[in-house]
Amino acid sequence: MTLTRPHAVDFPLNLAKLSAPDLLDAYRMMLRIRRFEEKAAQLYAIGEIAVLPALSIGLEAVLAGAVLGAGPKGQVFSAAPSPGLMLAQGLEPAILMGELLDGSFENHSTALSEFDFNAAQSSVLILDPIT
Repeated sequence: MTLTRPHAVDFPLNLAKLSAPDLLDAYRMMLRIRRFEEKAAQLYAIGEIAVLPALSIGLEAVLAGAVLGAGPKGQVFSAAPSPGLMLAQGLEPAILMGELLDGSFENHSTALSEFDFNAAQSSVLILDPIT
């Protein structure tokens, strides 16, 4: 399975030139990440998820901007597995939630291995969490 972004904008990204549909897609991406991660945190709190990966709650715009800024052929990588980044790059939420629930995400994520690391043709951005 190859992951594709649900949107594509011209590269380099110029926010002043984004169309209303592009801005709406970016907002939907941020909302999808927030809702998914809120649900994951809730499931962790009640013990349904054993290990909670680093969440991006409050940083959704960073992920959306990085993915949009990388352009349609670029890839964005994170120093740590990031569910929010995977969602921003087009992974289906059901696949990711399934891995969180069955515990496979914490060891070696199938979702992470689905990324085509060779597809980074135009640019690569690496997000390194500040610790």
